[in-house]
Amino acid sequence: MNRTPDPTPTSAQWRSRAVYATYGLSALVGLVAGFQFGARAGGLVIGVVASINAAVFLALICGGLAERMLPRR
Repeated sequence: MNRTPDPTPTSAQWRSRAVYATYGLSALVGLVAGFQFGARAGGLVIGVVASINAAVFLALICGGLAERMLPRR
């Protein structure tokens, strides 16, 4: 018998999607804010380095907070 899978996502799938979205959005905010800060502080090269640094930092901090705040089931 072939059973079609249930199209509605489970709570675990919603949790993982929310955590991944948090990682992505926080990295995007870090890229923009870090580049703006670095470009003002030292030019284009410093802006690129600062944007990468800020993206990684914010993704780690915000993603970790999202994983702690959203309960696992």
